[in-house]
Amino acid sequence: MATLYYVSIIIFSFSILGFFFIMRKKSHWNNLLQIEQKSVDENIKELNSPDNNFERRYQSEYVAIKSDIKQTESNILNLKTANKKEEEANYMKNVFLTNVSNEIRNPLNGILGFANLLKTEMAQLNRDDLYEFSDNISQSGESLLKILNDIIDISSIEAEDISFNLVPCNLKEIINTSIENYKKVAHDKGIEIISDNDFNYSVLSDKETLYRILNSVIDNSVRFTDRGYVRISISNDNGNITIKIKDTGVGIDTSYIPMVFEPYRRENLGYSTKYQGAGLSLPLAKKALNVMKNDINIESQKGLGTTVIINLIETADQNIEKPKDEKPKSKSSNSPWYKKNILLVEDDKINQILFTKLLVGCNNLIICASGEETLDKLTELVIDQFNIDFVLMDINLPGKYDGIKLMHKIKKEWSIFKNKPFIAQTAYAMSNEREKFIDEGFDEYLSKPIKKTELENVVEKVLNL
Repeated sequence: MATLYYVSIIIFSFSILGFFFIMRKKSHWNNLLQIEQKSVDENIKELNSPDNNFERRYQSEYVAIKSDIKQTESNILNLKTANKKEEEANYMKNVFLTNVSNEIRNPLNGILGFANLLKTEMAQLNRDDLYEFSDNISQSGESLLKILNDIIDISSIEAEDISFNLVPCNLKEIINTSIENYKKVAHDKGIEIISDNDFNYSVLSDKETLYRILNSVIDNSVRFTDRGYVRISISNDNGNITIKIKDTGVGIDTSYIPMVFEPYRRENLGYSTKYQGAGLSLPLAKKALNVMKNDINIESQKGLGTTVIINLIETADQNIEKPKDEKPKSKSSNSPWYKKNILLVEDDKINQILFTKLLVGCNNLIICASGEETLDKLTELVIDQFNIDFVLMDINLPGKYDGIKLMHKIKKEWSIFKNKPFIAQTAYAMSNEREKFIDEGFDEYLSKPIKKTELENVVEKVLNL
């Protein structure tokens, strides 16, 4: 009984203590609430005060943010405008280059074509003096053509508007062919071209581009060397092919070497210069090789000569194009168009005359200067059941039809022409032009200026001779 009494007292005591603890806590929280309420009241009072600058600060920040947004929008618009102008400028540059190429190649076709015909005639007549004159015309025309090709190619690479056909290439064949092109010039200057011949490597590259690069480098070496030699050596380090073209020429100042791969740069930019050149061959080689994952570098010392180093990658693919054996010519050495009936669509009078001279031996050469004239003439020929063996079609024609539209019209109008060979012959020579014309339905493509050997090869191909 006493125990129960003491327990009750203890419980009552704890209850009283708990009550006082709760009341104390409540008082503490009430004090905190009063402090917070006072702070809130002061803030409200400050906000409602006429001296409060919150709204002014807000307006100021709002104006600043709005100004930033407008500036950002203006910057974006300016960037879009600049980008559009750049795209338009690139487009107009490509149009300009295409037109310039066309306007220069057309007269060059006449100049080089007739110069080569004159060379042949003068050689047969043993007129060495006139042969030399015509050869000088031909060389000057080829130099102009090379500069034009380099300008177009480097512009196409910079605009990323060019693609390369990477295939296994016979390096020995390409190097030997390039050397042959400069043996006579080197011999006339008293320079010896020495080359390794004990190698047989296959490299993955665009054959035509690599050939042109090697031609350009050898051309530079021969041109800038007045005595001594040009040595070409090839080495292979675990699949890394290195071609070194070393000459004993004038060399390059070491301060200029970092700029040698910049387009249009020349060591001597003044009026007095002994050596010609537009300063494009090495920059073009650098850009083209880099796109093909290869490289080119240069070592030189003024007065001692220059070494150009080309790095290529060997390919294990041995399915390379082997040098084609020359087909034995018949005793009469007839051209592939011998006794053939040819339709030539060409508006340029000089080029018409040139083709007349080139296509000697054909049975009939029918010449038309426009699409409308061609359609009228073919209407007569079809009625007379006159057979055409192949068509040489210029692309840039006056009137309603260009060469592409005219070819499509002819094939649609007369079924007998669906299987006739159509050869595009044009002064348009930008990158990928051949693929473009083949895709349109042409059987082959010739770029002006046209050489007789190229014309013979193409005609043989389309006629399956």
